[in-house]
Amino acid sequence: MTLLENEPDPRPEEKRVPPPRRRLVLTALVLLTAGALLILRQMNYAIPDWIFSWQVLLICIGIFIGEKHNFNNPSFAILILIGGIFLINDFFPDLTIRHYLWPALLIIGGVALLVKPARVGRWGGKNFRGRRFNHERYFEEKNASAFNSGEDYLDIVTIFGGVKKNILSKTFKGGEATSFFGGTEINLMQADIQGHVVLDLTQIFGGTKLILPPHWEIKSEIVNIFGGVEDKRPVQNITVDGTKVIVLKGTSIFGGIEIRSY
Repeated sequence: MTLLENEPDPRPEEKRVPPPRRRLVLTALVLLTAGALLILRQMNYAIPDWIFSWQVLLICIGIFIGEKHNFNNPSFAILILIGGIFLINDFFPDLTIRHYLWPALLIIGGVALLVKPARVGRWGGKNFRGRRFNHERYFEEKNASAFNSGEDYLDIVTIFGGVKKNILSKTFKGGEATSFFGGTEINLMQADIQGHVVLDLTQIFGGTKLILPPHWEIKSEIVNIFGGVEDKRPVQNITVDGTKVIVLKGTSIFGGIEIRSY
């Protein structure tokens, strides 16, 4: 579906990914709170054990994902529901709530498919108006899956698993990749870009591997907390093309971003 010729393109050329200020503040508050509680616990204050349980971690991950996608995707609710049910069951073991977990998830998934409307992709491009944005979600995968994509925009969330994606688009416009306790590999060797393209990468106890042509320029604006960005592409006899620039934004906490070229 195309736009009318006189309809302006709502997508600014270099502002496709909004500054993750709110997300960064939320992450910082969680880290500060966790650190303060750990210090109080070491000082023998009565801090409940459930605060540092995997259930609370799952709830926090769900809130983070929900905030990142403006709570439009049901995946955040599934994570919060799983964490909440198991947490309540620990408090009240006689309730046996966990027996109803999978039926509840099936019901939520069915309702989400029925009520979720087709919407404009978050990037608002001409070729995406009136279509669903393409999301790939991976939960608890044992092995990383690999597939090709001709999409111009990328949106991946990986939790306790991995994904490998080969981008074939010759007009790639950027996107987002989020990894929690998982890994993401994005191969752009067969893709092409024009101008500045923004990749918003977030990893918490996870990692992202980017495979890029050696002549593309990289600008990193990643906020690193016990993480880092490492460019391992060859530098000898390579002329950097200033018209093809990948701008890396996002947050890396106990994770890393590795850039390679084949």
